[in-house]
Amino acid sequence: MKQLFTAALLVLGLSVANAQSSFNLQVLQDARLAVSDDDNGNEAFTPNLLFGIEYQHLQKYRSVGYMTYGLTYEYADLFGGPYNRVGTTVGYNFNTILDGVEFGLNASYGGIHRFQDWYGSYGGNAFIAINIVDNIQLTANLQYTQRSDLRVNFNDNEDGRISGFIGFKFNFLNCNCTKKESVWRR
Repeated sequence: MKQLFTAALLVLGLSVANAQSSFNLQVLQDARLAVSDDDNGNEAFTPNLLFGIEYQHLQKYRSVGYMTYGLTYEYADLFGGPYNRVGTTVGYNFNTILDGVEFGLNASYGGIHRFQDWYGSYGGNAFIAINIVDNIQLTANLQYTQRSDLRVNFNDNEDGRISGFIGFKFNFLNCNCTKKESVWRR
């Protein structure tokens, strides 16, 4: 598993270094755990942070969006012990439907490290990002994560969990990716 993520990081690093388009960094917090407790013993203000780096592929002339791929890392200080999830993502972002607003869907695959072991995991995200100032977007993200760690350790029959995150996306290089005129200058 380490070799897969090392290779993915190397490919992403080389892509960003030779980028003709742009990339972004995302920092998000689970909205529910930020303000309330849950049925699993986690109290309000429990850190559940989602970090991502996403390479934005060159947008084609007159297209409605662009392909993305990247890496994610999620950390949560949960009642049963620390939760760490790493993954690779691929998706498509729509940025010409509403000026200053971006919608996206992506799929992910990676691993969860919990209870001294690694568990394979897949998932998906849907998000909306709104420009608040140049190159910074307020982001709301709905995430589905397959949780094999819960099935193995707690005999939990649910296949996955849905979480809602809120935070910021910081765009770099050829920025302003949600402005309609960006389609014309790429």
